[in-house]
This record gives sequence, C-alpha cells and structure tokens, in this order.
Amino acid sequence: MTLPLLIEADELATLIGNNHPHIKIFSLTSLESYRAGHIPGALLLPPTELQCGTPPAVGKLPPAKYLSELFSQLGLRRQDHIVAYDDEGGGWAGRLVWTMDVLNQPCSMLNGGIYAWKASGHATETRINEPVMSYYAVQINRSPIIDCHEVIQSLSDKKQVIWDARSREEYDGKQLNARRAGHIPGAVHCDWKYLMDKKNHYRLRHKDTLIKQLKELGCDKDKNIITYCHTHHRSGLSYFVGKWLGYRIRAYDGGWAEWGSLDDTPIEV
Repeated sequence: MTLPLLIEADELATLIGNNHPHIKIFSLTSLESYRAGHIPGALLLPPTELQCGTPPAVGKLPPAKYLSELFSQLGLRRQDHIVAYDDEGGGWAGRLVWTMDVLNQPCSMLNGGIYAWKASGHATETRINEPVMSYYAVQINRSPIIDCHEVIQSLSDKKQVIWDARSREEYDGKQLNARRAGHIPGAVHCDWKYLMDKKNHYRLRHKDTLIKQLKELGCDKDKNIITYCHTHHRSGLSYFVGKWLGYRIRAYDGGWAEWGSLDDTPIEV
C-alpha cells in the first residue's frame, strides 16, 4: 500500500470508512486533548515518548530497546502504514515521520491535523482506544540523523545549508533557553510557524510558497540541508517540509539544547 507523504482529511476519512487493515493512526497530543475528541480509531502517542529526555539534549532519539518496547506496546507491525497527526500544526507529527524514517517504517502526516479534520466535517470520538500488543524489533537507520560532531565537521561545506526553525528571538540570541544563546554559524532562519497557515486550519502553506521562501534562504534540491530547533520538536515540521519538497534533509536531534550547553561549540548571534 502506498499513501502520499502528506494526506488530506477526506483521503483519510475514506481509508477509515473502508476499514483498511494496515492503517495505524497516531494522535501526537496530550491525554486531555485526546479525550476531548480524536480521529476514530486513533491511538494516543504522547509526543515526549519520542524523545530520550536526558539533559541537556533531551530531544535526542531514544535507545533502540526503548523504541522497540514503545512501538510493540502500540501494536505496530512492519506491514502497517502510519498516519500521524497533532493539534499544533505538525511539529510532533513531523517528529514521528522523522522517527519512522529512522526505523524504516512508512509514515504519512495528516495535513492540518485535528483542526483540518474537524473543519472538513469529519466525526471524532472520545473513547480511549487500546492497542493490541505486537513484537516490533527496531533497527536504527542513521541516514536522517546528524550529530553534534558531524555538524561541526560540516560547517565549511559549501553544498550544505543549516536551517534553524526556532523563533527569531532565539536565533538572534535574545532569548536564552540553554547555557549560551545564539545560532549555529551560517544557519539560515525560517520559523517553523511560517510553514503552516493558521487561517487554513493549520494546513501547510502551498508548495510554491514554501519553495520560494526556502530558495531565498539558499535551501533547494542542490543542497544538503540540516534542520534543528531546541529539542527537535519544531524542527520535526521543518524536516517534514524538506522531505515533502524533495530536499535532501537531515535533523540534528541534539538541537540547541545540546549545542548551547557545550563549551566548545561555535556560536553566532
């Protein structure tokens, strides 16, 4: 089964209506939000389960053993195709897409998440869906990941663009969220919030708009792109957008939480 990387609410509703056996929907929301109304059949996946939680780089990928246990408890099988959604415009859903790329598991994102689903007139449910456990053995594919040491080594690479998806205040060094403030040298800035259109129920902006904006920053298909934020939550969406646009993109999951806490990492403000 092949689904588009970005799936629309009506497409997903049709799949649910046909009781497709290999679609697994994950709600990357809080329990409170999930209980208030979720897509029928969706399983709750608390988004912080996708992060290791170990300071200072709390956003790094958890160990393979942990991920095996997590997705076994959620009943994931190799033949499944995941549809991820959240209630914030795609950060956490994009993080799950990245995680599934690391695990070589097919995954799509619902455009606009729960907001677009409701705006399209589709029903929600409030009962908590319980997964049927499976055995899911994780093997890590590191090609979507870049670590701190690799970022440092690549700073002089003319064929590379580093995309900072944080706020302008963080990028400029005016907001301190780690021991040091600023951005990775040479990084370009495009706030993750720009990628979504809140007036269109948090769906992504049109492809042409995004391509034009990113091209002005030097991001195109001829470049190798690295994206980061603070804990690879917001850069979950920038990673997704890069992938959706056909760019060669990796994520620095250590993020500024790691980079800004080290003594020897170069910084620009």
